[in-house]
Amino acid sequence: MGSIPSGISGSRAAAILGFNTFKTRAGVWLDIMEERSPGFSERHGFKYEAFEGNAATKWGTAFEFEVITLAEMATDGEIYDRERAFEHPQLNYLTCHVDGIYKDDSGMSSMAGATLHEGKTTTIYSFRDEWGEPGSDRIPENYMVQVQHQLLVTGAARAIVSVLVFPNRQDDWEAMGIDPVWVAGDWAGVLNDMGYFHQYHVEANKELHAAMLPAYVDFWANNVLGEEPPEPANYADVRMLVTAPKGTVIADEKLDRWATEYKAINEESRKINKRKNQLKTLLIAEMNARADRPVDDDSVEKIVLRDMRGNKLCQYDGKTFR
Repeated sequence: MGSIPSGISGSRAAAILGFNTFKTRAGVWLDIMEERSPGFSERHGFKYEAFEGNAATKWGTAFEFEVITLAEMATDGEIYDRERAFEHPQLNYLTCHVDGIYKDDSGMSSMAGATLHEGKTTTIYSFRDEWGEPGSDRIPENYMVQVQHQLLVTGAARAIVSVLVFPNRQDDWEAMGIDPVWVAGDWAGVLNDMGYFHQYHVEANKELHAAMLPAYVDFWANNVLGEEPPEPANYADVRMLVTAPKGTVIADEKLDRWATEYKAINEESRKINKRKNQLKTLLIAEMNARADRPVDDDSVEKIVLRDMRGNKLCQYDGKTFR
């Protein structure tokens, strides 16, 4: 198995380009700087938290081999060079490791016409919301960036993205005490038979690659080599980058405008929350006074308020009002 590259890898590409909902450029920057110089964050007053994984990554890792097996069955092809690491031929900080490469019987020695294998797992809920028609190239944006990054770095012509869909959330199975390592071999075939395995075909997009490269070069030259943190994208970034605040600032027109707007929004939010609590109190008290007996199966263990057409407006179960 090849080593996992530590430059701008496929898993980091979406964050650098702004397509990752879980991580920002600042988060990637902290990861890379720690790999280049352990202790970098502490020396510079930044907050670095290594990702320890979660239920989704644990289940994805446990099913990697099974997804490869299903992909080979679906394509009637062989996948080799699993977890192979690559560097871009000119920009060696652009790296990736691929889940596998489909064997070409023509004896081709270069990657120019190669087809990459990319394996994924997801839940039925994410699949319905984020994935398109099987057989198309309609995959989630962050995965599309990752795959195009791999095609850019390797020079491969295309990729087949194989996804195994779980009919339940991984966290729920974890709570039930199910270990994915124990069940992967048995479950994968059953899920495939049930129609929970799909494939998507993604061609290398040269125009997209040309648009990605300047962002990579800028990030590496200015943020990594220049050791300058990216602009924070959200409050979480600020908390990572500004850990020892001190000093006094005299506001200019811009800062004064922002601070005034923030105070106004904060005051409005306080008023909204106060009124929200008042309405919640009134609703629950009045609903309780009128609810003499259950009127349907849904209201046996909670009070349900419906409009005159029967649509649910809100409910209270003794703990939660929604």
